[in-house]
Amino acid sequence: MVIHDPTVDRTTNGTGTVNQMTLAQLKELDAGSKFDIKYAGEKIPTLDEVFKAVGKDILINVELTNYASQTDQLIPKVAELVKANGLEERVLFSSFLPGNLKWIHQLLPDVPVALLCLEGFAGSFSRSFFAMSVSPHIIHPYLMDVNPKYVAKEHKRGRRVHTWTVNYEDDVRSVVSAGVDGIFTDNPKVTREIMESMLK
Repeated sequence: MVIHDPTVDRTTNGTGTVNQMTLAQLKELDAGSKFDIKYAGEKIPTLDEVFKAVGKDILINVELTNYASQTDQLIPKVAELVKANGLEERVLFSSFLPGNLKWIHQLLPDVPVALLCLEGFAGSFSRSFFAMSVSPHIIHPYLMDVNPKYVAKEHKRGRRVHTWTVNYEDDVRSVVSAGVDGIFTDNPKVTREIMESMLK
């Protein structure tokens, strides 16, 4: 299932922990009304449904979020879905856990992997120690840890920098000016307009 939170409470009309619910139970929920009434009745999609709907049109960042159960079969199942849909060139994988990235890289060695980094000291540790152990193609730092010097350093290492979560105009302008290669945002239309105006 493609859902950000460990529970369904914030984004649907239901309550409960995602990994304690069946597919049928999750599919009964309304995942649209809490955002806008015009989205009433929207269902939580499976990853296969997302791949089939937009996989040929856009690059998809798949965050591997098995943080509570790192030895489950999520990663091989995701790898099989990517292969079944022929999307090896249309996805990248990200995770806060280096072990996830190593595992998926063994299964799909041609697909880029990205190390997600927390903010502050924890993020600094991830960007140094964990990055050395995983050799990611991309780094996903928190937006407040992004500056031109850091981005230039990662570019010298041959890594792209995609920062999260950038929702305000001043922050968009700041990270674009710093030279990032990608932005995670909840406001893609506005963010894209700002980026295009800056990069003309």
